Amino acid sequence: MDYPRHIDGKRRAPPDDLGGLPGFELFLEAIADPSHEEHDELMRWHGAPFDQDVVDEQLRRLARAPS
Repeated sequence: MDYPRHIDGKRRAPPDDLGGLPGFELFLEAIADPSHEEHDELMRWHGAPFDQDVVDEQLRRLARAPS
């Protein structure tokens, strides 16, 4: 079997260094709400809007790519 494999993980790929599930939940909340006190800081830190559908598609493409 070739690695890495992406199996059934829709919306389960948080960016690194968020502090686990609680940090990821805070991140999603802050990114979605421009009035959130941490919105601007997290947008700068991440460098772009966070779109989990884009992450899912990138992982699917990697899983299909020939090695």
